[in-house]
Amino acid sequence: MSEKIRAFIIVFFLIIIFSFLVESYDIKDMNFIRAKEIYIENSIRDTNSLNTVTSIYLDYRLFDSVFEALVLLITTSAVAFIIRD
Repeated sequence: MSEKIRAFIIVFFLIIIFSFLVESYDIKDMNFIRAKEIYIENSIRDTNSLNTVTSIYLDYRLFDSVFEALVLLITTSAVAFIIRD
C-alpha cells in the first residue's frame, strides 16, 4: 500500500475521532429526562410491546444498532487492511 493512501486513511480516522469527541461534548447539554418520559409514555402505543426495554432496543434504536455494527465492521476491516502490510 502506498504511503499516500496510508496517510489518508490515518488522517481520515483522526478526523472521525475528533468529530466524535466534539459531538460527545455537546451531549452533556441534552435533556435525557424528557427522552425517558417519551419512551415510557409512548412505547406500548408505538410498538405494541409490553416490555419498554425491548421496544426501545428493537424498534426505536434498531437502525442505530445496525449502523453501529456496520461502522464497527468497516473500522475493523480498515485496521486489518492497514496492519496487513
